[in-house]
Amino acid sequence: MRFLRNIAVLGLGSMGAQFIPLLLSPIILRLYDPEAFGAFGVAVTVSTFSGVIATLKMEHAVIQARTEAEAERMYWAVHRMAIVLSVVLAAISSLATYALFPGTLSLWNILLILPQAVCMALIRIKQYYMLKIQNYGLQARTRIMQSGLTAGITILAGFLLANAVVLQLAALLAIIATLMVLPAPRRRPFTFATLRFALRKHRKFLYFSLPGETMNTMTVLAPQFLFAQVFGLAAGGQMAQTNRILLTPSKLIGGAIMEVFYRTALTDKSEAGNQALLFRYLSTAALNATIGIPLFTILYVYAEELIPFVFGKEWVELGVYVRVLAPAICVMFVFGPLTNLHYVLGTQVVDMLANMIFLLGIFLSVWWAQTPIEALTYMSYVIIVSIIGNNVVILFSVLKLNMASRKECA
Repeated sequence: MRFLRNIAVLGLGSMGAQFIPLLLSPIILRLYDPEAFGAFGVAVTVSTFSGVIATLKMEHAVIQARTEAEAERMYWAVHRMAIVLSVVLAAISSLATYALFPGTLSLWNILLILPQAVCMALIRIKQYYMLKIQNYGLQARTRIMQSGLTAGITILAGFLLANAVVLQLAALLAIIATLMVLPAPRRRPFTFATLRFALRKHRKFLYFSLPGETMNTMTVLAPQFLFAQVFGLAAGGQMAQTNRILLTPSKLIGGAIMEVFYRTALTDKSEAGNQALLFRYLSTAALNATIGIPLFTILYVYAEELIPFVFGKEWVELGVYVRVLAPAICVMFVFGPLTNLHYVLGTQVVDMLANMIFLLGIFLSVWWAQTPIEALTYMSYVIIVSIIGNNVVILFSVLKLNMASRKECA
């Protein structure tokens, strides 16, 4: 019951956070054209890439700390490290994007990437601290606040100047406000010894989870970046909104299930042993399927007629994009959150390899395709095969552990 209650709290927060821009999207998409969202998507890809790498996945050191004092020390060590790394990485990646893809981003877009990357890194660390202290309520409320601020600023500024810079600035101001609201633990002095201890103790996250998480993030963001470069900014904008629509259920409910599933699976393994993991895996998959299959079936059937009517004729291709990708994203919704079990089982290397294959497939899909629709079709096959294959490995690992546990008991 506590597991379901925690999912409900985070789910309601995520639902509110996603419902606000979803409700206001007919206004937003009539103010901003696909080209603006295409340039915004490129900037978000660069800043998110830098922010994800900057933490070195050491936010897991915070949630896995055994005592409150250790969690506080880990938090501040990772916090300071992330600031330095995010500044360096954002500066390098933004300048590289400006040089390699001239004309895609304006100078203002480039300048905003650096503070965005820093804020994205810091909010990841704070969110994991919220999971550590199990303050799900505050985490849910701040998600709604961040979403509301982003949408509000986007609309108000859009009546005056509707371009990619405004979209980027609105997102940055909202995330800064969220960082100010989320509490930090009691301040501890920074020492390199603490950081070295975290990196040494949790080196599996650095070696395996960091590449895997980076590639997992890029598989979400790379399509809009690649579409913008290969098929034009308008196609990149269409792809960005396709991600927004199809990934909304994951952000509404799937994200909450994933976070609570990860935290509960850690508890199950330490308190109830390996046998509890199988039940947790199967029950979570059944819950995801019950929610996801009907929802994505509706999107698949009605997307082409409904989306242009709601968002305007400029977005007519968006309905086709959504229909083509809907079955694959349904599979991702059901089985994607369960891949977090790799962190519990210590099989991060498998997740890393799966994400490498996934990302390579996405790149090849766009590279070989002659049209955006052809690229989306190839991407659907890549998503389904990689997600199912990854989960087969997880299920086999859990069954193997169960058999070993039963032999020990016998």
